[in-house]
Amino acid sequence: MLLLAPALLVAGLAVPSSAASPYKGFVDETTYVATPYGRIRVEMHRPAHGRMPVILQMSPYRYLYTRLRAQGVPTSFYSDRYAPQGYATAFADLLGTGESDGCWDYGGAAEAGAGAAVVEWLGTRGWSNGKVGMIGTSYDGAIQAEIATLAPKHLAAIVPQEPVTSWYGYNYDHAVTHNSTDDDESAADTGYPVGTPDLFDAVLSRTPSTDPDRSPEEHAANLADRTGECETVEHNYRGHLADPSYGGFWQERDWTLRAGRVKAAVLMQHGWRDFNTKPDQFTRYWLALSGARDKRAIVGQWNHTDVFDSPPKGMPVDPRQYLDDFFARYLKGAAAAGLDRVPKVLSQGFDGTWRSSLPMTVGPTRFSFRGEARSFVNTGTQTSKAFKGAAPGTDPATLAYTTAALPAARRLAGGGTVEVDLAVDSVRGQLDATLLDVAPDGSVRVVTLGLLDLRYAGSLAAPRNLTPGQRLRATVTLRPQDAVIAKGHRLALVLAGSEAVWGVPDVMTGQRYTVNAVSLQLPLVNP
Repeated sequence: MLLLAPALLVAGLAVPSSAASPYKGFVDETTYVATPYGRIRVEMHRPAHGRMPVILQMSPYRYLYTRLRAQGVPTSFYSDRYAPQGYATAFADLLGTGESDGCWDYGGAAEAGAGAAVVEWLGTRGWSNGKVGMIGTSYDGAIQAEIATLAPKHLAAIVPQEPVTSWYGYNYDHAVTHNSTDDDESAADTGYPVGTPDLFDAVLSRTPSTDPDRSPEEHAANLADRTGECETVEHNYRGHLADPSYGGFWQERDWTLRAGRVKAAVLMQHGWRDFNTKPDQFTRYWLALSGARDKRAIVGQWNHTDVFDSPPKGMPVDPRQYLDDFFARYLKGAAAAGLDRVPKVLSQGFDGTWRSSLPMTVGPTRFSFRGEARSFVNTGTQTSKAFKGAAPGTDPATLAYTTAALPAARRLAGGGTVEVDLAVDSVRGQLDATLLDVAPDGSVRVVTLGLLDLRYAGSLAAPRNLTPGQRLRATVTLRPQDAVIAKGHRLALVLAGSEAVWGVPDVMTGQRYTVNAVSLQLPLVNP
């Protein structure tokens, strides 16, 4: 018996409770699936007879995405849509959150491992056809990206929407702490550093279980998890570091490093203007998906949204029908011919046009700016929102570099980089690069931007103080975007010592930056 117990634990020994379902032919069931990291609460609408594929949503936000009925398991948009189409649906609380036990792991290996165990449990039920799909937005998308890299046998398809795929990239933009989450067209001022884990630690992973069916002993065990250390100190130490080096803690939580292991079919959705889970969370994972059975993307000019539950206007396809066909093919094995009529890529540019390619890896077009050295003094208050209101370079705390008018329209599909030869008269500082589209009438549009803590110019592994006055080369990575720069427009690049809305400014101000040369590299193609 002692030898068998661990095997039973991994297999998911659970005692379910069942009830009538609002869906004809279904049974509502709530159970706790045992995993090596803690028991995970799973609520299901599963068939009373026969076998079906399963659509799973795993979330730390149990009360945000479900609608409680008078009796039974909570329902959602996805259960309402897919139960009538012949799918079992399941909602699971993320490890250490909601009604699940264990310690919340902030995007770590335990979080992914517990999720994979739930997938395998669902795929081996007598009422399951052995194929499990996943869907969900934000953290619900992140857990899919994590689980899929473990390639569980029964995971057939994932639909990560606006996911985090690198938790370092969610917290920091090249060692600059991310700040506000609002879309850059809003009027919001600076906000709380949103990537930091203390918000999760304080709320999602500290709310005690409310399950009335639990025994007093089970409630006590859950409360012990919630009030225990659970690596809370480690999480917050990493999330609030003044010197945020990219080391083992963050590498474990950078799932783009392992995206090549994904075997399931993938349909990703992201917003080019999502400044919460930034668009590079999509592009880096997408580019690394080398082994996925299928690889599809819907990317548009929105911020943090779910295009299936709330479709944006003007989409060239019905996103719900697209999702129906995707699940039908990869979870039921149906022909789903409509899926072949939809391009594998749908990307909406700044101009509103939808295109069927993402040429993010094309050879870059280089713009070089050379001449006499120029200087500015960092005030720590500059932001791209202010750059739209005046001609580039009129702010004395910035430098601006402008191309000639483009002889033909060009599409920026990706991010690009800015290489700067500069010196700073201090031991530290940040560098902000903002790319602008300047129309012939002088009007300005922000295209994209990027941030860098200059102490990490050589490597993200550890900070290295600058030698005051000594020249160095720094590369700023621009956040990806899909934008067409019209014929006759110019590109302008603005350099500053801060981006006070999207990044937390450096603790030091007043440094003088001397810039000797700048090179802008962009993946430009014909539109």
